[in-house]
Amino acid sequence: MAVTLPGCGKEGGPAGKSPATNAPAQTGILSTKPPLERILAAWQLGDTTKAIQQFLEADLKSRPVFSSGSPLSLRESDLPGMSQTEREKLLAEVHAQVNDLKQLAAAMRDKGQAAARSDPALARRCFTKLDELSAALGQLEGLKIVQLLGQAIRKMPAAESAKLTATNK
Repeated sequence: MAVTLPGCGKEGGPAGKSPATNAPAQTGILSTKPPLERILAAWQLGDTTKAIQQFLEADLKSRPVFSSGSPLSLRESDLPGMSQTEREKLLAEVHAQVNDLKQLAAAMRDKGQAAARSDPALARRCFTKLDELSAALGQLEGLKIVQLLGQAIRKMPAAESAKLTATNK
């Protein structure tokens, strides 16, 4: 049984990272993707400022979190039906995207920490968005690694929000 996921196995870069020259052609496709996928696409293209701004503005409570063509939408039950080569290729892409999500979450935590003293409202927005991301990933019925990432991200804003509350009393 062959499983083909759109967007997987793209040429031009590791782990779904397309070269910047392909970005304009993907713009129309990206606009129909869920917000988190558009944010990840900007991050993967190296536009961290845009990704962070989109993250702050995104409705991370909207569903689906990932489109059906995203490797991050896979379920554990999808894996046994794949060939070992196919499974390894997809899992490599999943790990790369999970790493990108970790980096994005860390950047949001850092932005919140930096804003904590000068702009507490921005700091709270950053930490609230991290909470939303954590909840979205934790509610997925997908791969365990994605759910575990959600649990790890949940710890980031909790600690930072507590610090923010303590310093603004």
